[in-house]
Amino acid sequence: MKNKIFTLVFLLVVPLFVSAQFYPPESLSLSYKDGDVSLTWEEPLNGAWKGYDNNVCERLLGYGEADSYFYCAIKYDGQDLENSVGNFLTQVKFYYGSKLKEGDEHTAQFEVFIASGANAGNILVKKEVENEKPNAWNTVDLDEAIEIEANTTYYIGYKVAYLKEEEYPGGLDAGPCSVRGKSDLVSDDGSLWDSLDSEYFNCNIMIKAFISDKSGVRLLALPSSRMTDNSPKSKSKKFKGVSAPKMKSVKKDRYSSALLGYNIYRNGLKINSTPVKEKEYVDKKLPEMPYTYKVSAVYQDGESESTEEQSITATYNMVPRNVVLAEVGTGVWCEFCPGVALAVKDFDKNNDNISFLMYHIGDEQDNQDPYMNEASIARREFYGNYTNYPVTAFDGGDLHEGGNATQSIYGTLFPLYEKRNNTKSPYTLNFSLSNSEGVMTIDIDLQNVGTLFSDKVALHVAISESKIQQSWQGLSELNNIVRQVLPSPNGVKIPINKDKQTFQYEYTIPEGANLDNFNVVVFLQDLDSKEILQATQAPLITGINKVNSDLNVVLFPNPAEGVLNIKSDVLLKMITIYNVNGQKVIEKQLKGKEETIDVNNLTKGMYFVTLKDENSTFTQKVLIK
Repeated sequence: MKNKIFTLVFLLVVPLFVSAQFYPPESLSLSYKDGDVSLTWEEPLNGAWKGYDNNVCERLLGYGEADSYFYCAIKYDGQDLENSVGNFLTQVKFYYGSKLKEGDEHTAQFEVFIASGANAGNILVKKEVENEKPNAWNTVDLDEAIEIEANTTYYIGYKVAYLKEEEYPGGLDAGPCSVRGKSDLVSDDGSLWDSLDSEYFNCNIMIKAFISDKSGVRLLALPSSRMTDNSPKSKSKKFKGVSAPKMKSVKKDRYSSALLGYNIYRNGLKINSTPVKEKEYVDKKLPEMPYTYKVSAVYQDGESESTEEQSITATYNMVPRNVVLAEVGTGVWCEFCPGVALAVKDFDKNNDNISFLMYHIGDEQDNQDPYMNEASIARREFYGNYTNYPVTAFDGGDLHEGGNATQSIYGTLFPLYEKRNNTKSPYTLNFSLSNSEGVMTIDIDLQNVGTLFSDKVALHVAISESKIQQSWQGLSELNNIVRQVLPSPNGVKIPINKDKQTFQYEYTIPEGANLDNFNVVVFLQDLDSKEILQATQAPLITGINKVNSDLNVVLFPNPAEGVLNIKSDVLLKMITIYNVNGQKVIEKQLKGKEETIDVNNLTKGMYFVTLKDENSTFTQKVLIK
């Protein structure tokens, strides 16, 4: 071997010990469909990485000549591999170091090889390395598996060229050297090999070969743990051998114990309770968000490292939320409940996309509220018998406790509303109303446009009343008081599947009731998380095709396009237009008998127009085209 100036760089490393016993699964892949993430993988390779180093890079080996060739290798002779005859060499990995700064170009070119015979004279397989990573293990799959033959010496190593001075072709462990002339071979031409036998290089070159049994598990033979000197005696060798410290027994590398199955990790947390037996797994009904997965192999005596993490994002077909539903626990006895009642007026004044349901209940001393009913008691129990009032739940979550005796808490509640209003839903939920002889029929259409299927969802139909004259805590009126929930105080549990579903319920209108003060809210709620998945509303009066009252009003044209004209025989005070979801889309003060309303901004469809004078109300359906 020619004179070669070696450079030794010491590294400050945090030891990373890789299990030599338990081998991980291979080739993890992910796919997504209809809310489910499917994982597939290959079983662990039946084999073991064989090398002399301890897996931890302590130093880097370099040399002073750039633009030249250099070789590193380890060697096994026939005795070392006598119990591996018939197995296969399938992979080579090596540690490549660098002191280049981030952004600097790496010029080193590597080629791994397996050779046999004296001085690696017979090249069995070689392969150029692509996308090598500095300061890391680089693993190369060989294009051809090499069957291990009896009484044969094998060299496993790599050739490197075009190094910069800051690049170091060899990773070295902390030592001591396992087997002189086997675990520490270097060469500048690939034919004459030298051992790094000096006090500075009493260590092992970090190269490993994967020995695989393609038909089943077999215990592999190991290199002798005796300290021996098998160094070739090259005339040009410049290193002098020195006695090495007494070698500790080398821990035997062996195959894993019996494979029991696999563990699945989602976002770093194990999600299976017992080992998965198959090489596939389906993670079902996932909320919309990104996920990472990895899989480990579970053996009788331990668990392997995991596969590399794979990422995937669950995305659903989602639709805008019809309305945010705020449910309020309140009472006429409650000193601070006016703060929420005043906030409701502010939400209404600002045309926010929200519906309120006020459940009246008794106080801590069980003083009865005159508006308490089965529905309000059931909802209190459902949310956990809260005791601090008022309490407001936005879409079943984000509870806010507290209020104000004299001022609106709109500013406090608005961020909670805004958060939910921006949350889409995997469900469409619509309903229509029709009245016959004092019985209002509510026809509901439910469609799952996403991929969430559940048998723990409940459908509720709540009837509320407003403008109830009541003196309480300095106020004179109650609004959005829940009168009844259909078909029962707890709604009805329904299965959610992909099919469109329809439901029908009936509500008997109280005799003498002012329909303009009643509202219908239909909502879908997850019984486990309590999240309200979708909600919609409409005034009860929209179930009446035409309510004339004492007003003589004509709306034209109907269908309308661009503008809607109004003629009345009395002065009109107010016009309110609702869409079919009960959302208020137009509200305007009026001052005359004839008005023109701009409806250019309304989308095509059915709307409900309500007109008021001092004492009467008129409602009619209008089609916008």
